[in-house]
Amino acid sequence: MSSQHVLRLEEQCLLVLCGPTGSGKSHFARRWFRDTEIVSFREASRLVFDKEALDETANAPTSLLFSMVEHRLQANKMTVVDARTLQSRMRRHLVHLARHYQMPVYLFLMDQTLEECRERLGELSEAEEFQLQSQHQQMQTVSSLAAQEGFTAVYRLSQFGTKGPFPLREPLAVHSDKEGPFDMIGDVHGCYDELVVLLGELGYGKVEGAEHWAHPGGRTAVFLGDLVDRGPQSLRVVALASAMVEAGEALYVPGNHCDKFARYLRGNKVMVNHGLETTVGELNMLDVRERETLTRRFMKMYENSSPYLLLDRGKVLVSHAGLPEFFHGRMSQRIRAFALYGEVTGETDEFGRPMRRDWAQEYFGRPLVVYGHTPVLYPRFVNNSLNLDQGCVFGGSLSAMRYPERDIVSVPAKYIYWRPN
Repeated sequence: MSSQHVLRLEEQCLLVLCGPTGSGKSHFARRWFRDTEIVSFREASRLVFDKEALDETANAPTSLLFSMVEHRLQANKMTVVDARTLQSRMRRHLVHLARHYQMPVYLFLMDQTLEECRERLGELSEAEEFQLQSQHQQMQTVSSLAAQEGFTAVYRLSQFGTKGPFPLREPLAVHSDKEGPFDMIGDVHGCYDELVVLLGELGYGKVEGAEHWAHPGGRTAVFLGDLVDRGPQSLRVVALASAMVEAGEALYVPGNHCDKFARYLRGNKVMVNHGLETTVGELNMLDVRERETLTRRFMKMYENSSPYLLLDRGKVLVSHAGLPEFFHGRMSQRIRAFALYGEVTGETDEFGRPMRRDWAQEYFGRPLVVYGHTPVLYPRFVNNSLNLDQGCVFGGSLSAMRYPERDIVSVPAKYIYWRPN
């Protein structure tokens, strides 16, 4: 099917339809979505008044519509609002609900012409004609303001082919079809020698004639981010990890240092400090072709990654900085930021680094959450979560957990590679 006919949506999102009476909102909703996914102002008004209310500023049915939308978003369910939504207050509240529940929210403008609406409605009374013209004028205002109202994206019916859009719901990329078993590996930070020893301890070996390592028993390595910075061989770690990911022998979630390195490679203005200077120094030692090859491979791995992954049918979640249960199975910029950077308290430690909230102390979710980011002396199990960052680059150890066995394998650092300033 041609891309001009496809409306791509996340599997869980809020889709707000907007248009005057007769623009085809209800027909579109019923054609492409399940009845249970549609929250209709018409049905809400019937439940309240036993008849359809024309005025969407009416408090009772609007309040009921908002309540139904909120309950569905809280349950992480796809929701379609079938209403004119020509009032800015109504649209703003729907955006607010979606943001609160970390759901993408899309506005779909049914921008049919006045003549097309008339044709669908049939013969109109003078009052109905006046209302239709008024709504059509309001629609022009919405069209000019919608891009500034906080929607994830704004789509128009007129931008699609003559047959209209075909909604294609795509599952979140956080669900991996890898079945395991897995070996989760904590923050490497350029400690290539220790990584090679750890992979050997886990039973992996270098594939003859290839760059990557593999496990004879079909296990999959999972890198928990922060492959680079501070340690002595960040680029060798990148080359090894990316080769394993390309070969299907490993999974990868990015860390905050990976994110900063990616922004540097894109040419964004970033401060070359806090360890990035070591990776940039290595990069500058390469010739042009080597640099281009490594940049391309890292960016491919990074850009194809998800901020977190749900493995073993949702029984385990891997993320660089961890993730509270409310965020599981959802996606937003706030969730991505938490998965990569954690949540800061607003205070700094003795070295001027931001202090982070210990979210694991309040975590009681079902999935085991395996993460790193904040170095701890030993692998730390707290409330069905595991911190696997043992500060190898600071002279600690590089750790992995075999899953589902939950065995810990650690190798000590050869040196203290980095000391906080």
